[in-house]
Amino acid sequence: RSHFGSSRFAQSASVLTLLVGIIHLVESVKNLSVEFGDCGFIEVNCNYAWRTVFAFNPNVFFDLWTPFVFGLVGIGLHLRCVHYKIVLNYVLYALFMLVNALFASMGYTGQFGVCVAAYSIA
Repeated sequence: RSHFGSSRFAQSASVLTLLVGIIHLVESVKNLSVEFGDCGFIEVNCNYAWRTVFAFNPNVFFDLWTPFVFGLVGIGLHLRCVHYKIVLNYVLYALFMLVNALFASMGYTGQFGVCVAAYSIA
């Protein structure tokens, strides 16, 4: 029973990380618009701003999607089919939560991200 509480605590931290990711994505796309009338039919950089959000460029992709993906993975760790393939013990789980805090929460969404990072490693 003692692991149930810590597991739920970490699960809630992952839900909060997912929320950090969603907020970060919404803030990143809220000013995007599709240019259609001001562009030629084939114009290379007409909607360039979209590539700053939806791109497989590693610099863009990892910076934008890290908290969202870490949140989903953290939530997925509580599914039996995923848990036993990724997290073999509580040491690895604690390491995952530390990486989650430092790389997927701390630098995103201002003070909320810092609070989520602190909660994740508490």
